[in-house]
Amino acid sequence: MINQEFLKEIGLTKSEIKVYVALLKIGAFSSKGKIVEESKIASSKIYEVLNKLIEKGLVSTIIKNNIKHFAACSPNRIKDFLARKKEKIIEEEENINKILPFLLESYKSLKQQTKAELFIGWNGL
Repeated sequence: MINQEFLKEIGLTKSEIKVYVALLKIGAFSSKGKIVEESKIASSKIYEVLNKLIEKGLVSTIIKNNIKHFAACSPNRIKDFLARKKEKIIEEEENINKILPFLLESYKSLKQQTKAELFIGWNGL
């Protein structure tokens, strides 16, 4: 049994998890119909979910007889997905560190000017 909570925690949506697990169960390249049947995802939404999984590197595709077929990539690719997320977070942290002095300066100037009074009960009215 696959613990879907772990997959959710790393950034997959419920629909993406259902489709990925369905593709793992199917095992071979499959057309839309079989994926919809196995995953219980609406056929109108299936291509959107599959495309997101392709972007994340978890699904591959081929065309047979002018029909797209999809298959799950190796679960080891989840590590690659996490590595890309980690790189992005490091990059975002570096960007924040560049602007943090300006943000702190703005915050300090606001903190000195802020004054609030709180009235409770009838005095508050």
